[in-house]
Amino acid sequence: QRRALDPTVSCLMALLMLLVAAAVGIFSTAQGISVYVGRHDPFENPQLTRYHAKPLPKSVLGNVTRFAALRGFGVDASGNVTGYKEALDLYTTTFPLADVIWPAYGFLYGNNLPDVLREIASRNILVTDIWDYVPGDKDNCSSAGEVCEFKIDASMYGALDSLLGDLFTGMDVGEQDGRYVGRYAHQGLPARPRPEQYLAFSRHFDRMAKDLGDRLTALTSLYMPHYLMKTGLYTMVASETAQGLPNAQLFMAFNRGAAKQYSVWWWSNVSVYNRFGYKSYPDHPKDGTSLSLMKRLMYSQIMYNSAFVSFESGWTESTFRELPRHSPLFNGASLDGPLEGTFLSPIGRIQASARQWVARNAARIGAHITTVAVVLDFFAGFNPPRHLYTDELFRVWGALPYAPADHYANALLDMFYPGYVDSSYFHNEKGFQTPTPFGDAVDVLLTDAPAWLLHRYPVVMLAGALGPEMSQQEITDKLVAYLTLGGTVIATAAQVAALPLATLGVHANLNNCSDYAAGTVVTGDFGRIVEPLPFRACSCTVPAQARVLARVGTTAVAWAVAVGTGSLVVTAAPFPVATKTPARVPIISQVDETFPIAYPLLAHFSALTETVLNARAVIVSAGADLTFCVNAIDSQTVTVAVFNPEYTQRDLHINGTSSCAEIPIPDVESNETGYLPLGSEGAALGNDTATTIAGGSLRIFTCTLQQALSPIPSLPTPLRPHNRGLFLLSGPLTDEILRRPTFFDHYDTVVADWRWIANLATDGPGLQAAQRTISLQSLKLVVDLTSGINLYPDMRLVRNAPDDYQNSIDLIMRVINTTALLGGTTIVVSFHIFPENWYSDAQSIADMEASLGLISDAAASRGLLVVLRLAQAKFPDDFLAAVTLIQGLKRNNIKIAVSTGLMLGASAAPLALHSSLIAMFYVGCASTDPLTGQRTSTAAPLATCDSSSLKQVHAYIATQPQALLVPEAAPSSLDDEYAEISTLESL
Repeated sequence: QRRALDPTVSCLMALLMLLVAAAVGIFSTAQGISVYVGRHDPFENPQLTRYHAKPLPKSVLGNVTRFAALRGFGVDASGNVTGYKEALDLYTTTFPLADVIWPAYGFLYGNNLPDVLREIASRNILVTDIWDYVPGDKDNCSSAGEVCEFKIDASMYGALDSLLGDLFTGMDVGEQDGRYVGRYAHQGLPARPRPEQYLAFSRHFDRMAKDLGDRLTALTSLYMPHYLMKTGLYTMVASETAQGLPNAQLFMAFNRGAAKQYSVWWWSNVSVYNRFGYKSYPDHPKDGTSLSLMKRLMYSQIMYNSAFVSFESGWTESTFRELPRHSPLFNGASLDGPLEGTFLSPIGRIQASARQWVARNAARIGAHITTVAVVLDFFAGFNPPRHLYTDELFRVWGALPYAPADHYANALLDMFYPGYVDSSYFHNEKGFQTPTPFGDAVDVLLTDAPAWLLHRYPVVMLAGALGPEMSQQEITDKLVAYLTLGGTVIATAAQVAALPLATLGVHANLNNCSDYAAGTVVTGDFGRIVEPLPFRACSCTVPAQARVLARVGTTAVAWAVAVGTGSLVVTAAPFPVATKTPARVPIISQVDETFPIAYPLLAHFSALTETVLNARAVIVSAGADLTFCVNAIDSQTVTVAVFNPEYTQRDLHINGTSSCAEIPIPDVESNETGYLPLGSEGAALGNDTATTIAGGSLRIFTCTLQQALSPIPSLPTPLRPHNRGLFLLSGPLTDEILRRPTFFDHYDTVVADWRWIANLATDGPGLQAAQRTISLQSLKLVVDLTSGINLYPDMRLVRNAPDDYQNSIDLIMRVINTTALLGGTTIVVSFHIFPENWYSDAQSIADMEASLGLISDAAASRGLLVVLRLAQAKFPDDFLAAVTLIQGLKRNNIKIAVSTGLMLGASAAPLALHSSLIAMFYVGCASTDPLTGQRTSTAAPLATCDSSSLKQVHAYIATQPQALLVPEAAPSSLDDEYAEISTLESL
């Protein structure tokens, strides 16, 4: 079967070939590590133009991290918001804590809401994440502000939108992914497959979005931000860190990946809570999150280029604490009597000093560099093996047990963030921030990630399974383009088996595998490794020139395959983890006990991966026990932030640099009660010196690199598809779109078969769901009646059987009405064969023309276009005859849909002459029976066309560039569907 490479990918390949220098060797760094050094810009993504909610303009947000505080306003018994000017003064002026606020929803009920919003706007303060919504609770909410199933009404949203405009980021969807996993995922059919789990998740959160006004920010509590951001209803993604929540670094890895894929900003906050209590001054200074961890997490979020950061609460206290008489933490406030006896707590001092540090050092923070994309299958639904929201271990989507692929993803993430699964389970705060042997430089993407985004990462690691629910050919095309231009992909045998990599000479046979016992020796460039656990390796086919990276005896078990200037690293293991767990079973989760990686990475795979990462993705290193991230100032200068996640002194050596100068960070907290976690107060922290870093400390340096970075260029992104339609035989429309994660990369229109439309109740939930999808996703809808206008058994346009005729017209009118209610634009009709007896051809033609006039008038009254489709075995099958017919009807809203397969062999000249009458092309080829030479179909797949036919098809569609193009063949798989649209795009 002939197929074309996605032209978007092809264009990127051609452009990058001009911009990216050829690599030297398989893993050479002779020209410096290639990295993308630009800051995140959500406005680069072409899909943003169709999103309902848009991110804050860069001019509003600024190019520096902002700070948030103030969690609510008071409302008096008469319903007025009180003390709001004083509260704004306290948090933004008296104490320089913030210029962003995130209040609870109660103030929206205030009688004086417009006055409050005008005051906020006059101070140029951002309002984000209006919170306290809980699904399933009472919905008679009020200014009292209790947790509630709050629904924003039109007057509230109107005030927020008109008075704040771009200063309002959206309503809070706060920790709701965790709530869904813990409370809702098991309802219904818990064993349903992953795509069905995604649909259930999407329906849950669509209801929430509707309640909250469809302009949202997400404060995630598990690793599922992509599924929310993809909706186009969010302006920001964030996570609360510490508390009883997962690892903070992976929170941001997932959030950054989702933000970059789906065009939002990210931010973050640090909770005062942990599993064992909460911190507040003066009442609970020893409890909750330690000041050390709070500060480290806040500064790490600053280094990630978060749009803004915050602590959860606790900024102030009412007990005076002596500060230096001219402390910079006050802006003109008297130390003898700050506002109403309120003072900054140690928590507030950390935030205020961090805000001042950012203001002083904005030019030295730089752009956070991420060098590795960990790519999960779109439908993976991955979450850590244990977390706050359920006692069930090893679950995806909250309902399904881990498969081997998920255990691999878990082990892989643990390689980058060792011990991440212990987050929140230790009194000493182990796991919230872990060492980063390869740097804190990972973004997590899903397989719908666009090609232009993949090219920004020097290394792509495929994590988990690649299921058949997406086009594997489409994934392959993007990966091949990425590889060709110098990228490195690390893939497993199971992933290779799922992808059609025949053009690369790479294949894996999962039915021909060998099992190796514990103690097996594996050799390679990494030396000699004894595998401590049993594993499996499968037969793989690779090109003869592929470089062997690992062997068991004489049998190769890993290779590097050169592809263009890039390298595909393949391991023969289906998933490179042990086939037997070393953990004691049953595995249980307990506080203050390390949770095992159930199936650890194979030792030789870890070794060869380390070789690849050190060559391609590690810019500097700072010690195996430390966490560090690198931000680019220019190609030679970086900012390196180093954090000690443990409460003991560690050695500090920033390798890969020729010189470093430390940027001082104010210490306003280390002598305070609560600096260390409860139970660790006596820890020997050591000191910060030229060669050591104290326990729980953070240090930031500006460094000159020994080897300059090689910047990956920022490339133009492809335009959104225009007038490209997908024909769908059945609904529900929303589900069909959701099942195709890359739908909007290729189409902007759905052409729906009439049967689905006719079965929609005009006041039912199916129609309402479709209306939301069409409206919120900027989707165009065309409804095609052709399959039902067949004389018998469905609909007829001739009056030879009056009752059947009237029933047919009534049905068509119902479809027209429903199409209009859905926000559709076009009705496609056809004529049909003539009756065999008792009715002449002339009568039939006259009736069909009259019926088309009726349909046209009804459609015009609802603002719809009518398109007459030319189709095989139906009158008229000639374009000029259709032109004559339409011109005779003298209607302004009737045009023609041309079948290119039906036209093949005919001249394009008549189409050019009457191009103004062409609204659509159903694009396909013709097929013939090799025995008889007779034409068997005029809707054969484009991907099977010969070059001569494709030239003719191109000539036809070129006559009307504004026509809607719809592949006419009925694909039998998602790969076939992708082959059709990619071939069409190549024309």
